[in-house]
Amino acid sequence: VKTKRLLYIIFFAIALAVAGLIVDSAFQYFNGFDLFRHYPMNDDLRLKASFSNATGFASWLILTIPLFAALAIFKTGKKFFTVRTFSLLISLLSLACLYFTYSKAAFLGLAFSFVFILAYCLKKKNRVVVWLLIIFCLTGFLFLKRAHIFDLINANQPPSLLIRLDLWKMSLAMLADYPLLGSGPSTYVETIPFYAIGWQ
Repeated sequence: VKTKRLLYIIFFAIALAVAGLIVDSAFQYFNGFDLFRHYPMNDDLRLKASFSNATGFASWLILTIPLFAALAIFKTGKKFFTVRTFSLLISLLSLACLYFTYSKAAFLGLAFSFVFILAYCLKKKNRVVVWLLIIFCLTGFLFLKRAHIFDLINANQPPSLLIRLDLWKMSLAMLADYPLLGSGPSTYVETIPFYAIGWQ
């Protein structure tokens, strides 16, 4: 990317994709299926838009939310007012979409991104950091309450966490057998059953 024009083209392409997914997920929320591929909403009412599952959608959102949040915060001057307003709107709507995926891992991933943005804001003494903190903390509180993420520290752990712990143990056992090059490209699904433990 050597010119501003090319940078703007990439930015608008990403913005168009994000806007399309926001419209798609809103359509899915109100109609039960998405606009583009007619994927039904999950049985647990988690948004997934045109992705095959809610976690995939959430993983995509946590890559784009920090981008638009940073543009809204750091682009200054009158000529960037439209870009800042649009970026703020996109990031807030994307955050709402992320909330309705109820993906704990994605929310934690986004939190790490915001730590870096907040650190940069504090360095620059940017006043918008206060609003960013308020919005993020409010969203976080609502999300954590819905997703029951605090249950992770309780004795009665949710099945999803126990499943992940088993998967990690199995992956470590696989790593011990294939320490340097792994088991080969795209062979995880075929190889992991040989290391089955616990619920498997």
